Amino acid sequence: MSAMSTPDDVLFARLLDDAAVFPPGNHPGPEAVRAWLARQGTADAALVGPLLLPPALVADALAAPEPLAIGVIGRPGADLDEVLGAARAAAGSPVHTLAGIELAADSEWRRGLDLGVPLAVEIAAEDLQHVPALAAAGARAKLRLGATPAYAVPPASEVARFLVATVGSGATVKFTGGLHHPAYRLLPDGTHEFGFLNLILAVDAALTGGDVAEALVGEDARALAAEVAGLGAERAGAVRARFTSYGCCEVADPIGALRRLDLIPTPEELS
Repeated sequence: MSAMSTPDDVLFARLLDDAAVFPPGNHPGPEAVRAWLARQGTADAALVGPLLLPPALVADALAAPEPLAIGVIGRPGADLDEVLGAARAAAGSPVHTLAGIELAADSEWRRGLDLGVPLAVEIAAEDLQHVPALAAAGARAKLRLGATPAYAVPPASEVARFLVATVGSGATVKFTGGLHHPAYRLLPDGTHEFGFLNLILAVDAALTGGDVAEALVGEDARALAAEVAGLGAERAGAVRARFTSYGCCEVADPIGALRRLDLIPTPEELS
């Protein structure tokens, strides 16, 4: 398989949102800001979208002298006024850009639409009743695929139903948590992790009438990479029109995997 010609091909451009400050990465805010800025001007910059920050870290980030693209994240249980206040501060910066807001699916999520930036609303895989309203509002349905103390990774059957429902309604989706690796895998404790290539192929399957659940559980990374490389520009564009991005606390992991699988060129190949 030959590598794609540039790292900003439609399928991988801004696929990764930089969630370095969130668990399990837990990088300090200043360190995350420095790393995000250092990435600009490199080949990796085309693959990574905004720096995702909780409200408490936004003010310090806005003191950075170089421009940041910031996504303000209100996780479940966050104070909505604090989230929106931090978002307004970022939106009002003469240096930095507010790239988006993420909220939980409570009764006031529509307040996140007021700033005119992309809004993602986190729902559980089984809470599909929210999808029509999100689609109608132009908001993204956000699904967590990484385990937390209070949340288990949903099974492939639930993720498949989520994708069929969102794609069928015309909604866009983003994911967060757990997607460090290209392929689905079972862990020694009996739990599982999805791969980011599985998600790409599952969205394609939802769009084309394929087997979404089967796409989610493919474990052969090389085989998945070959399928992804064979999508072609039109299908890749259709996938990314629905699958906007996913949050990752260590963006070097998926970037390295993409290079090992020959899906993007190495920096040396670009020079």
